[in-house]
Amino acid sequence: FQDSGNVSIEKNSIYYSNDGIYFDGVNTETTTSITDNIIYNSLYNGYAITIKDTLKPFIKNNEVRGYSNGIYCDNGNYTVYDGTINVSGNILSVISDCNMDFVNVSFNSTIISFSIGLTSFQNKYYLSTTINNQNNNPIPNAIVTVYDDNKSIEWNLTTDSNGQIINQPTIDYWRNSSTIYNHTNINITISAGSNYNTTSGITKMDTNKELTFILSETVPPPSITTTLSSSKSSKILINKNSVLTISKWKKWQ
Repeated sequence: FQDSGNVSIEKNSIYYSNDGIYFDGVNTETTTSITDNIIYNSLYNGYAITIKDTLKPFIKNNEVRGYSNGIYCDNGNYTVYDGTINVSGNILSVISDCNMDFVNVSFNSTIISFSIGLTSFQNKYYLSTTINNQNNNPIPNAIVTVYDDNKSIEWNLTTDSNGQIINQPTIDYWRNSSTIYNHTNINITISAGSNYNTTSGITKMDTNKELTFILSETVPPPSITTTLSSSKSSKILINKNSVLTISKWKKWQ
């Protein structure tokens, strides 16, 4: 497909001998999607999926296998979601001014070819969070902020009515032609207004993760109103662990 748009390739079994699915110059706002396909090659040449100068293609849950190469990207920012790549050649070739993200993609090797230029690859997995109070009830509208090792924000979202944020792509590692950088400490902070204490946690995104956080409630200063009896003292229960005793005052003589 070249210089076209509104193309959807889904639920096919595709066998190819040179190149499989090929997009070049699809630069419209219309949908371009490659989903739920099996793409296979028994020869040692070509690429299963080629993407060049294409705007916002949606690539999800494809199975790529065989003796050739996986994905070829050129000039653009692309993301591949889910699925598998099991090939004998390059799982990915990143060419001139291309940045490629894999999210929850299973691949059989780390053979990635980079050209000289502004090219990079990020491997990510899904992070889901559940925010509850101490009674295990969900906290809606809690703010969850996720930072990478360099303290850059990966994402910042609020929880839904169930206290959840589901399947947000979060970085595992980044690489280019010369460097691999593993993000071993993904920092997560959670806040939910003045009624709850802020909490935080650290994880490594080397697989999909579902994390639950419990926020403790803040304890406001007690408001005490009482009338002293004629007895020597009065006892006031502040909470289950504290009792305040007030003795009757005597007038100074």
